[in-house]
Amino acid sequence: MQLLLFDIDGTLIDTGGAGLGALEAGMRIAFPRETAGEEMPPLDLAGATDSGVSRYLFKAFEVRHTPENEDAFFAAYIDVLKSRLLGQTPPPGRVLTGIAALLKALQRQQETKVALSLLTGNTRSGAEVKTTAYGLHSFFDFDCGAYGCDHWDRNQLGSVAVKRASKRHGHAIPQDRVTIIGDTPKDIACGKAIGARTVAVSTGSYDREALATWKPDHLLDDFSDVPAVLTLLLSGDNHSK
Repeated sequence: MQLLLFDIDGTLIDTGGAGLGALEAGMRIAFPRETAGEEMPPLDLAGATDSGVSRYLFKAFEVRHTPENEDAFFAAYIDVLKSRLLGQTPPPGRVLTGIAALLKALQRQQETKVALSLLTGNTRSGAEVKTTAYGLHSFFDFDCGAYGCDHWDRNQLGSVAVKRASKRHGHAIPQDRVTIIGDTPKDIACGKAIGARTVAVSTGSYDREALATWKPDHLLDDFSDVPAVLTLLLSGDNHSK
């Protein structure tokens, strides 16, 4: 069985800035006194985890990093995200090229050839809101994934997902049967950290040339050629192309 772990932002969808806006708004809602009259520091979300974002923002606004404060921030963020994505029909942004057809094809292979889940910097709640808003939620087994609330360091998330998927399916999934699919160098590094196969796609903020320097096992422009991508993902081939 192949364990396929997809990133969300820049790989599956483009929220049109709704995710960034919700993080910023959530910080101001959760901590109005600390953020009053202050500019929001620039956020580089490409491959970042939400736990890492919270640490960065708390330091910028001198908010104590405690579980209670992090919970308050994430709760406010999710409320705003729901409003901006689930409160609009259609939501801003779009599902990226080829994704809907690819996931439908992969879904037909589930329980026999593949386990299909997520490895994302989003919290689990954020991942559920985003995939629901764009009609992708039903494709993924969320109990096999890893999320930005599991650890602030993205390189720790691969092993979390493998343990969950192995428990879910009742047998160990070797790391060489795991594929991490994403659009940033951090996705590639995350896969390499556990010896997984890495598939990079230049549909996010990094172009093909920039991603190539990180030496993913496979590098795609997008997912428009669904039959070819499906064959690649199901093959388990680790030879770079």
